[in-house]
Amino acid sequence: MILFLVLLGSERAWANGVFLDYARRRIEETLNLQSYGHSQCCHLCRATKSGDMAYYNHSATAPWRAAGAVTFEEYRELALGNNRRIPYLSIPGFRHTLVAIDDMHVNDQGFCLRATGSTLVWLCQNGYFGPAPMRLQLIRAHNIYKQWCVDTKQESRLIQFTEENLHLGLHKFVFLTGKAADARHFAGFTYDVIRASGRAPNVDETEYNLVLGVAWGLRKYYLVEYTTGRWLDDEALLALQSAAICMLTSFTAIHVRLGQPGYFRPKPKDHQLMHLVTHWCEITRINPRFCSNYKNENFVRLMKRFAATCFWPAPSTSNIFGSSVLDVVCGVDREIFSWFWGP
Repeated sequence: MILFLVLLGSERAWANGVFLDYARRRIEETLNLQSYGHSQCCHLCRATKSGDMAYYNHSATAPWRAAGAVTFEEYRELALGNNRRIPYLSIPGFRHTLVAIDDMHVNDQGFCLRATGSTLVWLCQNGYFGPAPMRLQLIRAHNIYKQWCVDTKQESRLIQFTEENLHLGLHKFVFLTGKAADARHFAGFTYDVIRASGRAPNVDETEYNLVLGVAWGLRKYYLVEYTTGRWLDDEALLALQSAAICMLTSFTAIHVRLGQPGYFRPKPKDHQLMHLVTHWCEITRINPRFCSNYKNENFVRLMKRFAATCFWPAPSTSNIFGSSVLDVVCGVDREIFSWFWGP
């Protein structure tokens, strides 16, 4: 049995009406899943949003690693303490450690969009696309990227790069606007540009190596995912873990070094990505590429029934997909869902 936990950024969703805030609160209250609003923002460990146990410390000596994992008894006691109906806790054999982190949302639509968007801005700020204002460099970067897609036989669907669609100064985070496939392709592009161009004269070696570490880690992560089958052998698992550690630690370090708001800024999703490769993949040996909430299931139908289970009105399709969606969304494998909740 696999229970998919999808962690989605949702700051923009709450501006669209009371319904989504109500839906988010009902999910949190009913299922007691940890969300980004909690100080302890992880269901597997004791990492916190700040302080000594901060989630963005990905080193081998991070205090949250030494603090130990959250036990099922602790998780269950906390959940049932809310006096809510929690259906999945009644599934025979269920443990919170069986939750599979959704690779698409924590990486493709999470970390990767922020990493590639920040890297693109960094490249422009340091003149990698010519001595020109940011606006003109972004235009040139997009043209070079389109040619790169032709040369590498990739499909280009990214719209023209602008300061607005990179959310510069408009959002808490700088990030690329695009789909999951676009994020994966652009990760390869940024790595090739940094490697081919080398260190710019105005960039010190440490800063260059940190940005290169982010780009290399993403490229290696996707290379392992898409050259490995459903199951990870020891070599593939080690390569995946080293890539994740490299890109996540480099990302946090460059954020601290540059000190610019929203620029290379970590999110709790990054911590879940670390758990995906160091916890879930070690236990199951499943390639993260196969841990996606949209594989082999009718997402809309499932969400409507899930809503009914949680005692709030079934949302329309537009409410699910048109509002940057809910803070925490749960989905289960179709076969298990039908068995537990009925056809």
